[in-house]
Amino acid sequence: MKTDHISLEHWLRYVNNDLDERTREQYEAHLYSCDQCLELYITAVESQEQTLPAMQKEAAFTDLVMQEITAQNNIKKSKNRVIKKKEQHFYEKTIFHYFAAAAMTILLMSSGVLTQVMDYVNTFEKTPPRETNSIVEGLINHSFSLLDILDGEHKEGNKHDK
Repeated sequence: MKTDHISLEHWLRYVNNDLDERTREQYEAHLYSCDQCLELYITAVESQEQTLPAMQKEAAFTDLVMQEITAQNNIKKSKNRVIKKKEQHFYEKTIFHYFAAAAMTILLMSSGVLTQVMDYVNTFEKTPPRETNSIVEGLINHSFSLLDILDGEHKEGNKHDK
């Protein structure tokens, strides 16, 4: 099918079901992308409105359609619930983690481990910090001492030459 617009005569044939199935599908696909042809289609339907069969019990039909939509939505929701609700093991639940943390705290407090840790922290805080040299400072100090040694040997060598 071309990208050209479909004429009103063709839409009238579509409304009267005078087209083959393949052409009908092409026209339907074209309606999704062409507003001008959609207007022509609506005009064709309105012009053939008197020849189309009248719908009996419109309210009942609407209720039936809405019930079907609701049923389809409920089926989808129930499938999603089944997929989402995976049974958790007891150790994957949040309450288990709270009880485990409380039990470990009570165990550590009653055994005195926390007291020993606090004593160790206190003694560590009370010891004066020792002076530490960085690696770069050590290399610089060794370099200067090496230069001092070499400079001293150089001066002694000059004294012997005189």
